[in-house]
Amino acid sequence: MNIYSDYQSFYQGTESLKHYGSSDKNQKDTMVKYKFNTTDEQGNKVMDKMSREETLQALNDISSQYGENVIVEFSGDGLAALVESKKGNLDRPLTPGEEAASPKKNVRLILPLA
Repeated sequence: MNIYSDYQSFYQGTESLKHYGSSDKNQKDTMVKYKFNTTDEQGNKVMDKMSREETLQALNDISSQYGENVIVEFSGDGLAALVESKKGNLDRPLTPGEEAASPKKNVRLILPLA
């Protein structure tokens, strides 16, 4: 698995927000979107699913680039290691039956920065 140090290729855009947060201190005015898919629009493999550690590192690296007024949205089936876990079994590999039942989950994770 490659470690992705340049996340720009996963950047999907920025969106202005209205009325997110209840006070000036917690007010969020921007959403930045990143999409980590294992295949491109033509079905070509572009990356492997990230491990739990790689996923957390990417979330931390990207989130740290933005200020407190920004919400960062992460999506894509490449982040599946966080979602496919059940009841703390993050490091347990999926059984063939589990893999067949959910071959491609699309993950959407929104992190408001504190």
